[in-house]
Amino acid sequence: MYRSKLRKFIREDVKKRKQCHRTMGFPPDYPRTPPEQFLRKRTRMVRRPVVDVPKPAATTTSKIPTREDWIKIPERPHIDFIVRNIRNAVKSHPKPGPFTNFDTAFCRRVQHRLICTPQFVKQQGFGKVPDYIVKRKKQLVKERESLAKEMAEHIPQPAYRLISPEERKQLLDDLKKTWAEMQKEFQLLPMLVDTPPKIKHKTKMEANLINIENDIKLIEQYQKIYVCNAEKLKTGNDPCVPTNIC
Repeated sequence: MYRSKLRKFIREDVKKRKQCHRTMGFPPDYPRTPPEQFLRKRTRMVRRPVVDVPKPAATTTSKIPTREDWIKIPERPHIDFIVRNIRNAVKSHPKPGPFTNFDTAFCRRVQHRLICTPQFVKQQGFGKVPDYIVKRKKQLVKERESLAKEMAEHIPQPAYRLISPEERKQLLDDLKKTWAEMQKEFQLLPMLVDTPPKIKHKTKMEANLINIENDIKLIEQYQKIYVCNAEKLKTGNDPCVPTNIC
């Protein structure tokens, strides 16, 4: 094993240096105070600063303020804002707009604004719908109308038609008027009906009155009434035949 020749000197030097790092307590040559001179209890005089405390004044009763003591708000002058706004509007002037002269080559700076008016803005047809678009729209409208007419011709008409409320009211009024006329004529018949023609005429009038009364009841009972077309009803090819009357 290798051992240095200076090993002994290094150990001695380290032991010497350890003594200088001891800092616990005072060093032996430090002058110490004897116990007889230690500070004793209640021997220190503490002087506190003197503070002047103002004494409260004598208690006095607070006085209730009167109306004269209250703070009065100063009156503001009456201003008619409507009249003032009208005057401002009459006296005001519109702000001048930017300079918009026509220029096709270069842009111009007017009042720190970069303005460049393109050439197509000054053309005669600017902002208008082109003629070919107008013609195309008219052509489309004509084509739609012709197509609607052709479809209306090919579509079969239904055999039953719903009458309007006006037609229903007119029909009901006509039936009531007819019934009133026949009732008046029936009352004018003679009391004695002894011949076959008279009996036949009276029976026929009674049957007509009963039929008209039934028709009036039927029309008054139902709000929607369908009228049939006999020619189309015979063919039997109508897809719009209603199954009931409501």
